[in-house]
Amino acid sequence: MAPCAYVGTADTHPPGLPSLPGHTLYEDAALRHPLCHVLPPVEADGERHHVVRDAQGQTLGTLVRVPPRHRLLRHTWRLEQPGRPDIVGRNEWVSGDATEIAGRAIGSLLGGVLTAIGDLGAEGGDQPAQPRALEWRAENKVVMTSEGSKQVTVRAGRLDRRLAFALVGDR
Repeated sequence: MAPCAYVGTADTHPPGLPSLPGHTLYEDAALRHPLCHVLPPVEADGERHHVVRDAQGQTLGTLVRVPPRHRLLRHTWRLEQPGRPDIVGRNEWVSGDATEIAGRAIGSLLGGVLTAIGDLGAEGGDQPAQPRALEWRAENKVVMTSEGSKQVTVRAGRLDRRLAFALVGDR
């Protein structure tokens, strides 16, 4: 029984809710029981802050879209939960210590060479883009992993799963 959430629609959006219909998540397919909603972003110091609230309006945390430091890189995210250490989402390539990064680089290089050899003569040209893989760390421990919006794995009980659901749709 995998956990799931349902995205709201314009015709089921409760009146007076401060979020957009597509930024409201529900527990049920009939969209009657709100799980959480994401408020419109607020810009601060070049970052975009999205406050996430539960069905009663209490703040669960804030999703912060952090711009890249270099133009060649993509944005990342930080999850802020009241009373908890921040959780930072980093591309799996630059997440962890030097040993972890080097191990992934060697594994990917070998895997890429084998894949390229296996693809010689294959038709079709460009391959579809892979979903972006992130490792989410707090205090240098992996608390969650994600591959685009398709798969999110929470590895720590201290993370409110509603914040993980609210991230679905990141590009």
